[in-house]
Amino acid sequence: MTAAMVESDQGSEGRPWDYLLRTWQELDVPEGWRAEIDESQIALVPPPHAHHNGIAAKVQRRLYTNLPEELEIQQTLGVHVAPLDKLYVLDLVVMPQN
Repeated sequence: MTAAMVESDQGSEGRPWDYLLRTWQELDVPEGWRAEIDESQIALVPPPHAHHNGIAAKVQRRLYTNLPEELEIQQTLGVHVAPLDKLYVLDLVVMPQN
């Protein structure tokens, strides 16, 4: 994992989280990579290995066999953990349908 420190007091207006989120949204992330916010840093996460993707596919296939109609599986969804001021891009998320 490669992490780039973002200084929240340089040119930021409002809360440091708002500055981090704006910076995260404006990043030009290389194809296949993901940017996440963790501990006041923006971390660039490299693409997963094929083995990792295979495991995620198997988990998703199993989840669909018993998933209630009101739930769906999302892939690579950005999730903000508000109390921790963290943003992760998760491989799989089970959540209510929109």
